[in-house]
Amino acid sequence: MFFTLFVFLVFEYIVDVGGYLYVDDVLSQPGLHQYTAADIQRVVTNNDKQRFQLVVDPESSRLKIRANQGHSVKVSSHKR
Repeated sequence: MFFTLFVFLVFEYIVDVGGYLYVDDVLSQPGLHQYTAADIQRVVTNNDKQRFQLVVDPESSRLKIRANQGHSVKVSSHKR
């Protein structure tokens, strides 16, 4: 799952200025249906290189994720 998530976040979609995607949108994509938000949280927590960041969107209360490394576009580095 780590590789699939990394490829998806780094090479497929960048949504907002900070490079975040909604986790539920990520999980709705082909090839990721079998995973849950808990799976993503486990990958983020257990990744010793801190390649991903999870935040809760303050307006929608939806969980968002971004890749901390490998962006091909400039993203904001501020914490949300």
